[in-house]
Amino acid sequence: MHVSIFLHDEMVVEKMDKIFCRAQELKEETISNRRYLHQNPELGLALPVTSAFVHEKLKAMGYQVKRLGSSGLTVLAGKAGAGKTILLRADMDALPMREESSLEFAAQNEISHCCGHDLHTAMLLTAAKIIKEQEDRLMGQVKFLFQPGEETADGALEMISEGILNDPKPDSVLAMHVNAKAPLGKLDYGRGIAFCSNDNLEIIIKGEGGHGARPHEARDPLKTAIHLYQALQTIRTGDISSMEPIILTITVINGGSTYNVIPDEVIMKGTLRTYDEGAQNKVLERIREICQNIGSAFNNEINIELKDKLLPLYCTPAFTDEILIYCREILGADKVSAVNEIKMGSEDFSFISSKYPAASGYLFIGAGPDDESCYPYGQHSPKVIYNEAVLPLGAAVMAGSAIKWLQNNGG
Repeated sequence: MHVSIFLHDEMVVEKMDKIFCRAQELKEETISNRRYLHQNPELGLALPVTSAFVHEKLKAMGYQVKRLGSSGLTVLAGKAGAGKTILLRADMDALPMREESSLEFAAQNEISHCCGHDLHTAMLLTAAKIIKEQEDRLMGQVKFLFQPGEETADGALEMISEGILNDPKPDSVLAMHVNAKAPLGKLDYGRGIAFCSNDNLEIIIKGEGGHGARPHEARDPLKTAIHLYQALQTIRTGDISSMEPIILTITVINGGSTYNVIPDEVIMKGTLRTYDEGAQNKVLERIREICQNIGSAFNNEINIELKDKLLPLYCTPAFTDEILIYCREILGADKVSAVNEIKMGSEDFSFISSKYPAASGYLFIGAGPDDESCYPYGQHSPKVIYNEAVLPLGAAVMAGSAIKWLQNNGG
């Protein structure tokens, strides 16, 4: 890696300034793209309106657009075989929730972009335009991925199965997320573990219902659920080191319909979060063992279904440190956080980053009201607002980081 020779190179700083200025020139276009996407939110893997819009924008830039699955899109900038390839990814799907932002362009149905994916898509479209304008000077290739299904945790897996990591195979991967609860342009990042794993569990307890006055004639699944809940809370102290961060939260216990009827079935739901795949697998195995033992003790059948399984998201320290050099050149050194913060959420980009333990990165860029303030509501709140002034900043970071990484590593 040859990062140090560029740190005080005035020509490099000038080039980064030009990328920043070009992103600012395209600000209104980026805002327009964002607002169209914001007013047309779609869920999961099927994003016909979103995908068609992004497809037309990329085509107008001169890209040859390749579809991945029903809604994913990828384009390539640079000359084949000219050097290494960096993959830039934006997620495009929305959330099944009503927006309460009071913005004039707010979504008007039960779907909304309260996670900010509309901003991610708009920023990457602008980054693609900036890079296309400099395509003949690229020291390698930039591969863009516009991905559906992040919120449903199946989009990245579909993109992988559709060949996004082939033809050409990326040498590094980078993604970004906006953050309404950080000052405008303030850059946080993953370094090492950035996000938790995520396992959404559904535990189905099947007993035999009966009259509440004759419980001896039934096999009460509610009684089993109570003992199972308590047993699951012992997993940390009995099985996993206290030094290992683990969250196992049961959020639903649902069974029964009236006062004097013992139900046939109880459904429990919950989430498991860890930072280590080994600990993740060990806890899941202990959950299965406990369910089997409790079920046998109370003569109930207990089945476990994993609704989602996300890996911890790992960001390569050396790759991250290099990208942060470019971010400081673009945004200013004061905009890059001194210490990264590990997030308790999860990200399906982990399926992609896990393939690149030597060169994967994930950035968080502040979208607060100004350089010093934060909005009171964060992503997934119905009242969340993102400052659209973040759009050219994010576009410049993605475009500039890709161009500079190829310049330093593409040969």
